[in-house]
Amino acid sequence: MATDPDLVEFFEVNFPEAFNEAQTGAKDGDRLATSHRKIDKKVESRYPRNIRPMQTYLRDVETEEGSRACRRLRWKNMIPGTIRGSDPNLGIFSKQPESEIYVKTPWAVLQRELDRYHRDFESRVYDITVLDGPEDTEGTTHRVLPQNLQRHPVNSTIYCANFCRYHPGRPIKFPVSFINTEESPALKRDGFIIPIQRSIECFVEDGVDIPESLDMECSGLQFKDVIRTDRIILPDGVRFSDRVIKRGKEFIVGVMFGSGRGLEEDTTETEKEPVAEK
Repeated sequence: MATDPDLVEFFEVNFPEAFNEAQTGAKDGDRLATSHRKIDKKVESRYPRNIRPMQTYLRDVETEEGSRACRRLRWKNMIPGTIRGSDPNLGIFSKQPESEIYVKTPWAVLQRELDRYHRDFESRVYDITVLDGPEDTEGTTHRVLPQNLQRHPVNSTIYCANFCRYHPGRPIKFPVSFINTEESPALKRDGFIIPIQRSIECFVEDGVDIPESLDMECSGLQFKDVIRTDRIILPDGVRFSDRVIKRGKEFIVGVMFGSGRGLEEDTTETEKEPVAEK
C-alpha cells in the first residue's frame, strides 16, 4: 500500500475509519497515518492543478464502430466513447473532421473514478492519454471533461463514456458544499436546505487550480431564507459564467425549510383563577 498512492486514496475514501485510528493513539493507525501523509505529498506533486490522469485506447473505426461492435467491446470490459470538441490553444476546432476521436476506455478505470467522485465525476478535469494499444507506452494527451456518461437502463452499468476537450474558456459545473452549518439557527433546529441548483457553472482562469466544489456560507440562515449566489465563496481565479450572472437574483441555489421545532417562542402563561367551591 505504501508504494501505490491510488490504492491508499481508495481506502481513505471507502474506509475512513482506518485513517482515523491515529487520533485514538493506536500504533497501527499511527503507522498508517504517517505513511498516508508521506504519500499525500507525492499525490499532490503528481496531480498539478488538481487534474488527474487517465488512459484510454484508440478505437478502430472499421472494426469497432457500430452497435454490434460496441456491444462486443462491453463484453470485454471496454466502454466505447468519443473525444470531441475544440481547443484553440492546440489549434483544434470542432469543424475539423479529425477533431473527433473514437476511443475505448477500460471499465475499471471509469469505475474507479466513479467510486471516488460519484455524481461529481463530470465536474472533474482529466489529462487523458490516448494509446494505440495495451502494449503502447506513449500516446497523445488531451485535457478533457467527462460528458454524457450513459448507463444501462436496467442494471445501471456504464454503457458509454464521452469526453469533451477542455480549455480555460470552457465553463465547468461545480457542485456546492455547505460550510459553517453549526452557525445557522435554522439548521440547528431540525431545518434543512432544499437544493434548487446542485451545481453552478463557472470559468476557471488559466494556471489556477481547479476546485472540487464551491463552498456555500450557511452562517445566519433562518427558516424560509432564499439562498442565492451571494453566499457562494469563489476561490481566486474562479468566476461565475455569463449565464449565471445574467439571471441575477433569479438564480436560486436553495431554500431553507423546516418545521421550526425547538424555536423559542415568546409565550406568556396566564394564571388560572381558582374556581369557588359551591
